[in-house]
Amino acid sequence: ITNSTISGNSIPASASASALAGGAGLYNDALGTVEITNSTISHNSIFSSWGTGGGLANDPSSEGLVTVRNTIIAGNFVSLGLGVDIAGNITGNNYNLISKSDFVNLGTVGSGTDKVISLSSLRLGPLQLNGGLVETQALLSGSPAINAGNNAVAAGFNFDQRCAPRREGTVDIGAVEVITLSPTYSYNSRATTIFSVPEGNDTHTVSNVVGINRSGTDLSQPSSVDVVWTGSSTATAGVDFTAGSLTVQFNPCQ
Repeated sequence: ITNSTISGNSIPASASASALAGGAGLYNDALGTVEITNSTISHNSIFSSWGTGGGLANDPSSEGLVTVRNTIIAGNFVSLGLGVDIAGNITGNNYNLISKSDFVNLGTVGSGTDKVISLSSLRLGPLQLNGGLVETQALLSGSPAINAGNNAVAAGFNFDQRCAPRREGTVDIGAVEVITLSPTYSYNSRATTIFSVPEGNDTHTVSNVVGINRSGTDLSQPSSVDVVWTGSSTATAGVDFTAGSLTVQFNPCQ
């Protein structure tokens, strides 16, 4: 699981007293292996009186492996008040931020380079559209998650969940990268077609399909470009022909 937001999930009060009453955000059962990198697990809830691990749980009876890296696990809820964010054997010590220290069978998560910090100090925004195609939880100004991750863990990740650049210096912790640079874009046509029309023709209609590529510093935002057909040689716009034009709109992640 990479560049992902897991938020707003819940286990109802009617859930039975079983291992499945844990891990409202994510639950690893049996012999599963899960690696979670640069993701945000927040505001998941267990209303059952039996469950633990509101954000993340690894079945304590299994030999499943769960590893978290450069990840936020914070602001989750458990009715029992134990294992609010994490339950089970979770491998961490790799630049994670967690808001509750009441782990149940925690493994190495919360130790070493991981930090346990209050939700208010974490400065994590609400689930909403922050650019891109899906709702995310952005880091607010002053968040300790900004520039606090491990670049080696994020190697090969060019974009965050929104299609924004993944790194400006040191990578941020969580699914969303804070971008400080103003976005710039460039556009290139994928093909050029030249039409020749004999002199003296009164009318001639040309239809052309043009493909346009977009590149830029922040593809999580929409942008547009105007496309204009022009003439060359002896063809004069407004005299020999009427030039067509259109506006091409790029959506986030395009």
